[in-house]
Amino acid sequence: MTARYSRPVHVNGDSDGTVAAVRAAPGEQDFGVLTEIDVQATLKAGLGHEWGTA
Repeated sequence: MTARYSRPVHVNGDSDGTVAAVRAAPGEQDFGVLTEIDVQATLKAGLGHEWGTA
């Protein structure tokens, strides 16, 4: 049996400001970001696929 969890969050603002806020949020609870995944670079390296192209 697989449990599914979801917690959608909607934000108002630009992507740069949102990314900065998400990176800062764990620190407010004495946590940190352990890793970040660059999906665009991963697709390019693994599949030769450019982000946003058909």
